[in-house]
Amino acid sequence: MNNCNPIGIFDSGVGGLTVAKIISNFLPNETIIYFGDIFHLPYGNKSKNEIQQYVEKIISFLLIKKVKMIIIACNSATAAFYEKIPTNLLKTKNIFLINAVDAVVKFLNNNYFESKLGLIGSEYTIESNIYQKKLSTLGYDKLHFLATPELVTLIENGNVNSKSMNDMLIQYLSNPILQDIKALILGCTHYNLIKHKIKLFKNIEIIDSSEIIAREAVHFLKNNNLLSSKKYNNIFYTSAYSKNFENMIKKLFAPSDTVKIINIF
Repeated sequence: MNNCNPIGIFDSGVGGLTVAKIISNFLPNETIIYFGDIFHLPYGNKSKNEIQQYVEKIISFLLIKKVKMIIIACNSATAAFYEKIPTNLLKTKNIFLINAVDAVVKFLNNNYFESKLGLIGSEYTIESNIYQKKLSTLGYDKLHFLATPELVTLIENGNVNSKSMNDMLIQYLSNPILQDIKALILGCTHYNLIKHKIKLFKNIEIIDSSEIIAREAVHFLKNNNLLSSKKYNNIFYTSAYSKNFENMIKKLFAPSDTVKIINIF
């Protein structure tokens, strides 16, 4: 394993780009190989078996690209694939894995253990109870959760600043389930892109999973002497063309970085 090998990150769409951007800001010498599974999005309304099949293919693809770390920047993918994550394979190949849920649970345990919290996420993430299960093993039982499935579709279609987005946020955030909470967990990396709007409609502390996942990755690379000394161009792969995906990359990353459409399924 070479320290200059890239970091592999994947998500169902543009959400994981927020994780990649934060990592790039903290560690500008790191190279990113990203896969956005636009063809199958959203993962939140798929079955466990379907999501597991997608994740297996994407992890195999990233391993071919000789990444030194894989970040599952998707809560739904983590929830569906958690028990099937091939840790033995990754350890054999000296590949390190970070998933979207464990990093957040660790952060909550260290900072919000006594607080009443709200969680919004995809249908699959909420219905899987993955956050509740993991937090309950730590003795925490104050989590209030709500599926917010329309948000990902609006974000992926580039409708962040639309009336539809405002209306949907008002509907979701006014739900009684999310009242009287100390902080709101954004249980989907897509939601980082509307964090500013959520603050407008609900003046509350925001726990951003994108930022927590990225910081966990940075911390791990530094502590394990895996920092790269040489930067290469980032490559962003997608399973289907999306103008919004392309625009997001142009906005967040260098002009020399490339976008490639590839069918790995």
